[in-house]
Amino acid sequence: MRFIPALAFTLLFLPLAVDGHGTGASIEEEVDEYLIDIGYAPETVIARGQVRIDFDIFDAASKDPIPFTDLWLRIERGNMTYFAAGIAKAEFGRTGVVYSFPEAGEYTLSVRFQDSSEVLVEHEVPFAVNSAKDTPSSSSSALMFSGGVLGGLLLGFLAARLLRRG
Repeated sequence: MRFIPALAFTLLFLPLAVDGHGTGASIEEEVDEYLIDIGYAPETVIARGQVRIDFDIFDAASKDPIPFTDLWLRIERGNMTYFAAGIAKAEFGRTGVVYSFPEAGEYTLSVRFQDSSEVLVEHEVPFAVNSAKDTPSSSSSALMFSGGVLGGLLLGFLAARLLRRG
């Protein structure tokens, strides 16, 4: 029974140990009076691996969110279009897609925010995709994960000892 506080602590904080950044990375570009925010996770995008890409738009001066109904996303590399679709604004949570880039290289994300049929802003950004051989090995990821688990257990045991004293 002495290990239950440690286990509870580990389970609560394990997600933080696995992904310390929490939200991945972000590309923010100011276009006219808008701030376009394209967030993605994981931070290092690997060919044939899944990446979550989220889209937001803000007033550049006030940083207030700008309402939109949908957006159009196109993913290109060179003269080849890999993905093109309209995406409705999510009712809850972030508006985005999960995508798997077929190969490493420099892609272009073209995004057009719309409010009904009115185009608010349109912009293109470069997007780098790495090959698996260019990224840290899975053993370093396993080591980071193990360190997070062990650290969580240690903090849990310390918390249990402090609770028992009090």
